[in-house]
Amino acid sequence: MSYTVHDVEGQKFGYLTAIRFDHRTGNRYYWLCKCDCGKECCVNRYNLISGKTRSCGHLRSNNANMVRGRFHPVNIDDSVKRWIIKNYIHTKNQEIKDRFGLTDGWLHRFARENGLKKSTQFVHKCQREAAAAAKASHLKNGTYPPKGHSIPGSSSNPIQLYTARETKKQKANRIAKSAETMRSIRRSERVRMWTGMPRKTKLILKQTPDTRKRICLRHNLRERGYIVPRGSDIAYYDENTRRSAKIEGRRPGDKLYCWFDYKPISEMKKNDKNK
Repeated sequence: MSYTVHDVEGQKFGYLTAIRFDHRTGNRYYWLCKCDCGKECCVNRYNLISGKTRSCGHLRSNNANMVRGRFHPVNIDDSVKRWIIKNYIHTKNQEIKDRFGLTDGWLHRFARENGLKKSTQFVHKCQREAAAAAKASHLKNGTYPPKGHSIPGSSSNPIQLYTARETKKQKANRIAKSAETMRSIRRSERVRMWTGMPRKTKLILKQTPDTRKRICLRHNLRERGYIVPRGSDIAYYDENTRRSAKIEGRRPGDKLYCWFDYKPISEMKKNDKNK
């Protein structure tokens, strides 16, 4: 298969001069180039034309050296350094740079090396000055909220500010109320989980097989017409109950099932009278 080589031989791109076509990889054409520093390298033709690659790599190393401060180092007298260490805590960085002709990077490195930080009072002062300047700018441009301005919807949804600390009794009542709320939510969620009803929350609940069987059986008995008081092991029946010999035949020794004592409704009335 033949292909056309776009000729850039002899052309110069930055510090690179194209010598000859070297090879092809897919749709990429690589040219052998010579840098002004004397090194040779293979560069993608698109990178040459677009200006993405302008040297053999020495520009990158030069930039890194310049970032590290190896080029044009800042010469500062010891007296200037002592003044910066003494006044850095309550002087703006811009004032220090303008006074001694420093760069932002040098000042930050010097402060980091010597552990210099602004004082809390100076930071608060700068914040107040910035707020005042912002207010003056808003007043000048007419963007400051007018007198009597209120947040929309603040009357229907007021923000409650709790300025006073709650007492020990208030804290105990709040914790007890929160615990009772969570217990009721978990109790209702367990019933929904065990009876196969859709869940309403994403609480992680532990499933106890015996308790689950007991709740399912109690639900089944109530569907059949049995009267099962809350927290009782006795199920009462009357003439309208659809009794089941299989369910009533279960005994405490059956490991696979839970059981109830089944008595007529008259026994329930006798127990109520005795109470």
